[in-house]
Amino acid sequence: MLERLRQIRDAFNWGLFAYRLVVVLGLTGVASAIGGSVWAVIIGVPIPIALMAGYCTLVGAIYLAMAPLAYRALAHSMPAGVPVPLVKTPPDYRTWSYIQFITVSQAAYLWSGQDPNSPSEAPEINMWAQVMKDAIKRKELRVTLGDWADESDRKWAVLTPKDETTILRRDLKTFAKSKGWEPDFLKDY
Repeated sequence: MLERLRQIRDAFNWGLFAYRLVVVLGLTGVASAIGGSVWAVIIGVPIPIALMAGYCTLVGAIYLAMAPLAYRALAHSMPAGVPVPLVKTPPDYRTWSYIQFITVSQAAYLWSGQDPNSPSEAPEINMWAQVMKDAIKRKELRVTLGDWADESDRKWAVLTPKDETTILRRDLKTFAKSKGWEPDFLKDY
């Protein structure tokens, strides 16, 4: 009885099952490629086309045979639920010190010590963006609009600040100083 249970366990062993599946799919692919090519030539398909179809079938069968092994390798390469760490790119504060018009999003990245051009989902970025949007709504931080904007545009920009809302560097420095903050990106270099 115990021997029979071991045989059943071995029959459902993942490695053995994957190996058998690879062999069966591989042999089926080879047989399909050869048989399909011969059959295609018999019914009058030109030989080069029949050979290419057979080759494509063979390659497809090889990839299909490798699928269980690839799935197992990828499934065990990184534990589920572990986030992939993003590389934190420090900004070039010297270059940013020359930029006078800054969006809320750019300022939030810089305030968090990250380059605005780097991919990041750090929570402090969203926090600083919200701080600046709230300051705009309270009129502690001025919005900068182009020459085309009229008073209604300015009111709308203050009521609904977005990540793309533009502010002047000097206004941001004044706001930070009023709160006792000294972020690195607002220092003069």
